[in-house]
Amino acid sequence: LTVMYGAPTEELEESEWQAAGLVSFGSVIFLGLATVLAIWAIRKGLSPLAALAASAAKVSPSNWNLEPPSDATETAELAPLTRTMSTMLTTLHQAFTSQRAFIADAAHELKTPVAVLKSTLQSLLQMRRSADEYRTGLNGALEDVERLEKLIHSMLRLARAEQWQVGSRREGMADVDIY
Repeated sequence: LTVMYGAPTEELEESEWQAAGLVSFGSVIFLGLATVLAIWAIRKGLSPLAALAASAAKVSPSNWNLEPPSDATETAELAPLTRTMSTMLTTLHQAFTSQRAFIADAAHELKTPVAVLKSTLQSLLQMRRSADEYRTGLNGALEDVERLEKLIHSMLRLARAEQWQVGSRREGMADVDIY
């Protein structure tokens, strides 16, 4: 049995400091590696989303096609989003196309009565007429204005019906059964 007393601890403390320094240095190295690997893994994992965002950024009023990258359609988390975006863009394109057609049709329908009204009024102004001729011309112009008014009311009714169809006017209303 050996009993030691009063032995110097400097050597022991120095080796403890060396071990602590080595552990600290190794921890910093491993933390740096883990950070680099985490950044790389996150970027790689988010690259399909970035590619999908870049593809979505190419959608414009003149280009309604969403061309999702294969990574986005094959990634389980992004596939439903990609399908939903494609469906949404198709629906929006159809809505804008029908709106453009409606505006063109409405402009055409309004153009004819306005042209008739204008020509009637111009013909009344071209030469002096009797009071009965003016009255007849103005009555014809009023009939044209009434046709325009009916057309505008029909267009407004159609717009209201479309609003009701999408439910924007149904808020706060209860369903009623009619027998």
